[in-house]
Amino acid sequence: MTRRSPLSPRGEAIPRRELMGRRPAGKEIDDVAAAWVVRVDRAPLSSQHEAELAAWLAEDIRHRGAFARARAVFLHSDRTRALGPNFEPEKFKREEIRREGGPAGPAPSRRWVIGGGAALAATVAISVGLSLLTRSQAYATQRGEIRLVPLEDGSQLTLNTASKVSVRYTDDARNIQLLGGEALFDVAKNPSRPFVVATGNARIRAVGTSFTVRLMADQAIQVIVREGVVEVMSDNVGQAAPKTLRLTANQIATIRPGSLSAVRVDATMVARELTWREGILSLDDVPLSDAVERFARYSDTKILIDDPSIGAETITGLFAVNNPTGFASAAAESLSLKVRIAEGKIHLMR
Repeated sequence: MTRRSPLSPRGEAIPRRELMGRRPAGKEIDDVAAAWVVRVDRAPLSSQHEAELAAWLAEDIRHRGAFARARAVFLHSDRTRALGPNFEPEKFKREEIRREGGPAGPAPSRRWVIGGGAALAATVAISVGLSLLTRSQAYATQRGEIRLVPLEDGSQLTLNTASKVSVRYTDDARNIQLLGGEALFDVAKNPSRPFVVATGNARIRAVGTSFTVRLMADQAIQVIVREGVVEVMSDNVGQAAPKTLRLTANQIATIRPGSLSAVRVDATMVARELTWREGILSLDDVPLSDAVERFARYSDTKILIDDPSIGAETITGLFAVNNPTGFASAAAESLSLKVRIAEGKIHLMR
């Protein structure tokens, strides 16, 4: 597919020769973001435009932040000057419609969602939420849903299945509370405005980095650092244990009542732990009972191990999180088991 040039604020292509060899300025990014916001607000995007917007958002973390800001400005007319003294959303919107030769039509929905699991290796439901939180906002996912949320500072969070966070930004801090589940945080650098995730009895502080935090019932809190540096703090540790650990890329911290520890792993393991973003579970010599427990997070279809003796047998492979039947069949073939499906439940047995 031919890659098109980014848009100017009036929808005109910016020649790529003007962009080559230099990093786009913030004003240019804001202009392109504003143009996209108008297109999104006017009418549903075509599949081609959806792909172009998704590609532009993925190019630079600043693009996602600019889009979120522009969206909020467009929705709140009293804040339109944030995009510059010449930005007039309604006039801009009318000119865009006239330039494209389209009718104004009825007012479109203010909520925009693109994408879904069909675009991924697995078809788990994935929504890309591009609404801007104002200063404080909660986000959640249902079972089987994965959601990408761009934040106003250019950071973004990705929520795994059945997860919930509360986001509160102030002028001097970016505070996130993970209330349950798992989230990946890609943090925009801003040393004067620390990014802090609180969950359970732990706090994770970052400036500019990428890391995940997992909070599951009856399990230890887990922090995985993909890149950059984070500080993990816990007040509920024994006197002999450290209260703060400084982690770098490819380290995993575990926080339990009375302890805080970390281990270094290879990059392959970190990548494997993050395949859930694509709707995939990557298992490497994982006990069958643990694999079944992981699948339970994504689907209402239960997998039951009728013979406890087979729970310790291990399985390896890549499996779509929304296909428990396919997983059970593969496990049965690999471990010489039998599969029985009855009343919406999948039974594994000898």
